[in-house]
Formats: sequence, C-alpha cells, structure tokens
Amino acid sequence: MADPTWVIIQCCWIAWVAMAFSTKRTVERGGFLGYRLATLLVFAGCIAMGRLLHLSSRSQLWYTTLTLGVVTVCIVVAGAAITIWARITLGRNWSGEVTFK
Repeated sequence: MADPTWVIIQCCWIAWVAMAFSTKRTVERGGFLGYRLATLLVFAGCIAMGRLLHLSSRSQLWYTTLTLGVVTVCIVVAGAAITIWARITLGRNWSGEVTFK
C-alpha cells in the first residue's frame, strides 16, 4: 500500500495540472529566454547537487515521525488550497509566467 502522505501530495499535483488545461490561449510572451534559462539552471543545479551527495530516487534524507508527516500534509494541502483558489480567482487568465492573454 502506498504511503498516505505521498498519495495526498500526488492528488494535489493532479488537481493543479488538471486546472492548467482551462486557460486562455497566450497571445504574447515576455522574457522567453531569461525564464527558460533560469529554470534550466535551477534544474541542472538540483541534479548536480544530487550527484554530489550521491542521492537516488530511493534515498531517504531523514526519518519522518507521524507528527511531522501530519504537519507536512497539512502544509501541502493548505498550499494547494491557496494555489487552487488563486487559479479560480484568476479564471482563464492564469499563467505560470508573464504573458498577454
């Protein structure tokens, strides 16, 4: 059986991604290169740090107590609720970067 914390976090991400399909078509983007370059550098930095620390997808960074697990789930659910509220408030004008809709 899957860890309940992981299942809740996955459900929050699924809800987030599902809402992305109802946005308006983008007319014009701003800062195309800078945004993509920053994302690429952060991603490459995370991979490099993982290799330096000898981490894998099965590595456990710390042991989680039940209390910490419950607090973590509450924080993730609260964050997901706020972001979903923001997407609903912005409606079809939501975008992950500065764009003209």
